[in-house]
Amino acid sequence: MGRTIRTAFLLIVALLGLRASAQTFDIVSIPFNNWREVASDDETIEYVANFPSAIRTGSTENDSVQLRCFYPAQETGPVPFVVILHYWGAPNLRVERALASELNRYGIGAAVMTLPYHLSRTPAGATSGMLAIQPDPDKLVGTMTQAVVDVRRSIDFLLEQKQCRSILGIYGTSLGAIVSGVAFGVEPRIENSAFLLGGAGLGNIIWNSSLLT
Repeated sequence: MGRTIRTAFLLIVALLGLRASAQTFDIVSIPFNNWREVASDDETIEYVANFPSAIRTGSTENDSVQLRCFYPAQETGPVPFVVILHYWGAPNLRVERALASELNRYGIGAAVMTLPYHLSRTPAGATSGMLAIQPDPDKLVGTMTQAVVDVRRSIDFLLEQKQCRSILGIYGTSLGAIVSGVAFGVEPRIENSAFLLGGAGLGNIIWNSSLLT
């Protein structure tokens, strides 16, 4: 028990402290394909983009990042965007879509990034989020690092779009809040941040959760 608890607390330090350096999360710039419009109404124009993750895990599904972007239809020029990250095990993006819709009403764009091993990034035979949190410190650090560099690459993509003026902020729920906190700490292009339900006793979760046995 003692070794596991020490490992958990070392992991916390690794994720939020010693390993949270700009060098850890540096990425190589790549050319992007254009996003594609998939839906629109009087309030929102929805686009979808896919691009390769900067970290390769060997899973075709997981190594392709999906970004769903919501642009306020009433606007005619570039607007600030907020990056939104969902919670652990999310089966859909219903909550994130509602937040994006609310932001659009205020003339703000929203970009919902799918976290590693979730939704469209779920490998065959798994459920959304099943492989994202595992009782292995190295794998967990790897997944968190991939999530953060995916945020940075998503920002690279957004800032290339004529509809995006700047990255107004980043928002995350639960696991998304933890990833958002690290991303905000290493990404100077993010102007503001908001985290919901991002505080937890990670050591206790790793030791006691039925999902990590």
